Amino acid sequence: MGGAAGGRRPCPSRPRCAAHRAARPPAPCQGRCPSIEAGIITTRQDGIATPLGVVRTWPGTDLDGMDAVRCDDQLHAVEPSLEGQLAFLQNRFAVFQVLPLLTVGQVTGPLTEVLDLLWRDSATAVIVTSDPGQALPVGELRRCDGEALQAVVEGRELDAAQACHHVSINAAVQLARRHGLSAELLGHDSSRTGSTRVAGTRTGRVHGFGALVWS
Repeated sequence: MGGAAGGRRPCPSRPRCAAHRAARPPAPCQGRCPSIEAGIITTRQDGIATPLGVVRTWPGTDLDGMDAVRCDDQLHAVEPSLEGQLAFLQNRFAVFQVLPLLTVGQVTGPLTEVLDLLWRDSATAVIVTSDPGQALPVGELRRCDGEALQAVVEGRELDAAQACHHVSINAAVQLARRHGLSAELLGHDSSRTGSTRVAGTRTGRVHGFGALVWS
């Protein structure tokens, strides 16, 4: 599975901004969840708890009627892809809401359409998160991750070997291409303090991480 989110930040001049709307009760799921069918997965929960507090979720009524979108609270309950993002957002914005989206299967095209719809609102920031590929020795990892990040900067899509959740990244690449945006690499590194452990033994393999922004 992969992760994407639409986050709305405070915007006093725009009454549509979700930060200024009262929280709504979750919409009914019409009996379609839980499921592991391919699709773009929302949640009915009205908040996501982090060590810094609860982040309120945005109902996502903008997506009503889109065939590829359905809700599944169980998938969201076990998916960690937003954990690292929410803490940064909580430090950056005093008030905001998030619309968490998970991807299952090859849904790059439908996800691009969903992100495009959300992105049209200037109060919305689109954030895409993905684990990198499998843990590798540090030299090999830096080479593989470097090639993947360079591909995204150049507007090329990735495959499953280059990023675990390449579907979400590819949707962002397609969205950027559609709107003439360019990607900038902000940073790239590897986990230096603790290589991956298997049964309590260090494997000498590490995970990589990086960040890009489109503008």
